[in-house]
Formats: sequence, C-alpha cells, structure tokens
Amino acid sequence: MMMYFDIDEEETLYDMSDWRAAYHNINPESDDLLEQIIALTVLQVKCSMQGLSETGESLFDPHGRLDARYLMDYACGNTAWKMYMECIDDEYNPLIHQAVESVAWQFMYRETARIPQDILKKLFDRFGEAGFQYSSPTEKTTLSSQVAEPLMDYLFTLADRERAYM
Repeated sequence: MMMYFDIDEEETLYDMSDWRAAYHNINPESDDLLEQIIALTVLQVKCSMQGLSETGESLFDPHGRLDARYLMDYACGNTAWKMYMECIDDEYNPLIHQAVESVAWQFMYRETARIPQDILKKLFDRFGEAGFQYSSPTEKTTLSSQVAEPLMDYLFTLADRERAYM
C-alpha cells in the first residue's frame, strides 16, 4: 500500500535527470522563433488554467464574460493555475496533484496540436539535442504529443518561479 510520502522509483529517476532538474527559460520576445513558440505555448496553457476554477469549472459564461458565481474566486486568484502551483509541493495530496496535472496535460496536448508540423519537427530535434529523453513512442503517438512532454517541464518551471513570489 502506497502512502502519500512514498516515492515512485521510476518518477524519481526521471526527476533526477539533468533535463528535469534544469530551469527552462521562457522568453516570448526572443529572436529565436522556436523559443517564441515554446513560450507562447506554455503561456497559453497557463492562461487556459487561469480560466478554470479550483474545481475545474470554467470561470466564464458562454459569452466570454466572467460568471458571477465565480467572481470572488477569480478576484482572489483561486484558479486551476494556483492549484497547479501549490501541487508542486511534495507534501500535497497526490490525488489532487494528479487531477490538476491531468488538466495541464490536456491543455498542453491541445496547444501543441496547433503547432505546424515543420515547427514540431524542429522542436523535437532541439529538445533531443538538449538532452530530453522522450518516452518510447507507440504507433498512435503523435509528434505533437511527444513535444508536449518537454513543454510540460517549461510549464513546471514557470509555476515554480511564480510560486516563489506567492
């Protein structure tokens, strides 16, 4: 039986990799097109998560206006993004952590699927050259889902940096 504080050996080995330990620069104003795309993709995922309540409900009505039921949550910053930042803490409830990270993955998959194929190939190559170890692809694995893996590390870095200012 696994307790909250038990460590998953596979996850620990991945977390100790040089790539995972590195802080990844997020610069939307870079002269490098790939760095711009990385930053804009990660920032879009952050914005999407800021549009959800802590329970995963949209803070906005179908017309794009702030729903009155969530006005106080929005004003206080009680969003899925805040939950994601709080879940970085190792002592956080792993079930909540898994749920929030699942939402982040869904947004990241959606955003990477919008990146043109030629750019995805360049990003894939750049991340590989930088030392990212991709998981083993299956026949249904898309290039965009593989590129989403290292981009999640950029999202983690962004959340960790913002959490430091909380």
